[in-house]
Parts: sequence; C-alpha cells; structure tokens
Amino acid sequence: MAPEQLVGGGVCSPVGADVYALGVLLFEVLTGRTPVEGDSCVEVIDNLRNHPPRNLRSVDPSLPVDLDTICGRCLAHDASERFPTSGELHEELERFLHNQPLKSRPWTWRDRLRRWLYRPERIAQAGWFAVLYQALALCWTILVLLVDFALGLPENGLTWSVARDLAVIAATGSIPIVMLGLRTTKGGRLAFAMNLALTTLMMVFVGYSSLGPTTVFAEFYPTPHSKVAAYTGLLLGSTIEAALYWLAVPAWRRSRR
Repeated sequence: MAPEQLVGGGVCSPVGADVYALGVLLFEVLTGRTPVEGDSCVEVIDNLRNHPPRNLRSVDPSLPVDLDTICGRCLAHDASERFPTSGELHEELERFLHNQPLKSRPWTWRDRLRRWLYRPERIAQAGWFAVLYQALALCWTILVLLVDFALGLPENGLTWSVARDLAVIAATGSIPIVMLGLRTTKGGRLAFAMNLALTTLMMVFVGYSSLGPTTVFAEFYPTPHSKVAAYTGLLLGSTIEAALYWLAVPAWRRSRR
C-alpha cells in the first residue's frame, strides 16, 4: 500500500500506487524483506505514513547502486517523485539490464570506470594480448638472433650460452604465458591467477634486465645504450601485458562468485 492511500480525503493516483507496489515487490525479491517494517500493524502503518522506506543497499550493500536508485524512486514517499508510468519503470530496468546509464541517475566517470573494469571481456582481452605478445616477442627474438648470427654476432657464432638463454626464456616465460593465456580466454580462473603472477614477474625481470646487469643474451649488448634500445619494446609490451591482467582482477573476482 502506498503512503498516500492511508490519507483520507486525498487524491490518490492509481498509477503512482501501482509503481509503489512494484517497488515493494522488487525490494522483497532482492532482499527477502519489506521496505517498511514494524513490530505491529499500527507501527507499520505509522512508519509507512510518516517515514520514507529504507533503501536496498542498507539491507544488502552488495546490490548495485543503479538497482537501488530504481527501487528507491519506485518507493518515493512523494508520489510525484516516482516513475510517471510503469512503462518508464520498465525502460529504466531495461537500461540497467543492458548496462546503460539510467535517466534517474546519470553515470559519473567513476561509474563508467567501475563498469568497464567489471566487464567479463577484460579477462579475455588480457589473455589474448598475452598470447599474441609472447608469441610475437619470441618470434622476434629468434629472428634477431638469427640475423645477428648471420652477421657474425657474437663473434663465436650462436654459442651454447645464447641457445641456453633462449631455451630458458621460452620454457619459463613465453610458452607458459601463452598456454595460460589461452586457458584464460576460455574462462580458466586458476589460469588467470597464475598468469597474473607470471606476467608480473616477467615485467619485473625485463625491467631489471634493461636497467641493471644483463641476465640473458649478454653477448649482444656490449654497451648500456644498445641494451636499453633493445629492451625498450620488450619492457613496454611486458608492462601492458601485466597491466591488462591487473585491470581484469575485478572482473575475475566477480566471476568467482
């Protein structure tokens, strides 16, 4: 029952009362409780007449803000503040279901960022970027080594040290990241967590190698300048790769529920 229906002698809009009733149903479905409560029938009527109903998130903080806004507008104490028609309520619910801005509450930049972070495609994008980047980086590294070998660098040819470094990078970094990235694109939650750690370690490793002592392929970087020039692209790619995984963490956490 809408508050205005308790006031005798007043004009009661049937549409406003219907919208209020729909708001009550929505509140009960989402929380399992009624928006107005009391220890007795008299107390419930008094609260309904004199106090605005509580909002959804006061009962369940995990509910979306937009859904709280829609329900709150349905349950507005003043009938003029509710949805004018049930059709407008339906349109607002459709906008919520399709992840579109509400007319009742335009999105702020924080809302847009939060929704962008929570979209499931963030996980797949992180996985696909890891697969493509690692595959391209490994192929590029092999190509550069072959060209340097053809030019006589290092002087002793493709030494055992170079072959060992390439095998270590492929076995401990590129190949596992590619395999876990493919699992990530298919919704593998454990694969996502493992690749989050692995891509972060890879970024740290590349950053250390570019700024500190060279840990792999030392024969090809006799000067700091040549090393920084060679590692710039790898550092940029590794940073983007790790960043995409970290940005997908909110979506990954939501997928675990």
